[in-house]
Amino acid sequence: MAHKRVLPSTRNASPTSDLYTDIVEVRVGKDSNTSSSYLHSGLVSFYSGYFQAALSGNFVESKSRVIELPEESDEVFTRFRTWLYTNRIDVPARDDRSSYSEIIALWSFADRREIPLLMNECINAVRDELVRTWKVPTKYLRQIYDTTTPQAGMRRLVIQLMAGTWDASKMEGERERGQMIEAALWDIVIAVWKLKDDKCGRMLKADVVKMDLCEYHVHEEGVRCGKPA
Repeated sequence: MAHKRVLPSTRNASPTSDLYTDIVEVRVGKDSNTSSSYLHSGLVSFYSGYFQAALSGNFVESKSRVIELPEESDEVFTRFRTWLYTNRIDVPARDDRSSYSEIIALWSFADRREIPLLMNECINAVRDELVRTWKVPTKYLRQIYDTTTPQAGMRRLVIQLMAGTWDASKMEGERERGQMIEAALWDIVIAVWKLKDDKCGRMLKADVVKMDLCEYHVHEEGVRCGKPA
């Protein structure tokens, strides 16, 4: 069995030129909706534990150089491919509404495919989206809770942002009540109590900007953003 290399969780480690040689075909979707993309196998394995294992072990994919992802959507995979080659998260630039749904879906893809750096950058993108719109992702709670575990950084971050930036008026409207789910409500109550215990007041936009997001990131032991591995 091939030795599993540590996956980068910050931009301190960069892929080298020798990773841009061999090509792997990735088939996304199923039946008539299948589409093919071609990626540099070394590059995608550099960032992803899933691809690293599939392409370097005893799996059939390591010999066929074809990976099937029938359960993934082409839209999300295209965003992953763009991030892989441009180092940026490509989400719609809209003034009328947020891009939370796209960012959350990309984080979930990165979680399934073991891509810690992309997970971390999606966490940062959610914080940045809140600063841009000053609207917490209430309407996407179902999406978050359906695709994350209780300890997932994305879930914990969103709950913390809701607990820290909301006030009572946010829960008075019928729409807001309709968007709330029971599990999230309990998590928010617990987070509010913790803020009270810590004698923390309501978070302003400047407080959100200064948040230490490493608390919600996935890092190697002893690694934090801005510090070398």
